[in-house]
Amino acid sequence: MSQHSLLDPSIFSSLESKLEEETRIRDALTQILQRLERSVGAAQGLLTKVHSTPRASYPQLVTQLEAAVKDEAVIVAELNELASKHPYYKFRHPPAFFSFTLRSPADL
Repeated sequence: MSQHSLLDPSIFSSLESKLEEETRIRDALTQILQRLERSVGAAQGLLTKVHSTPRASYPQLVTQLEAAVKDEAVIVAELNELASKHPYYKFRHPPAFFSFTLRSPADL
């Protein structure tokens, strides 16, 4: 057997760094999505109050809903910024990863 290895040892360190980077990206996406799910849940909670809120209190409720939707928009922009740099996650991730409902201001 020869002294020369068939595989360059640097391949393993390269693979390790790529795996660490993929893990970091996946974790960051997961954290953003968890924040988005909480924000969507808060907005949906506010929407459920519509039927029990007196009309006189609608302006206050609308203000709260606008703030919640703006929060969702900021989080979606953050998600888009990160995911657009990594098309694999944008197009090939399991559908459950991106399972959230975003309400637009028109829905309000």
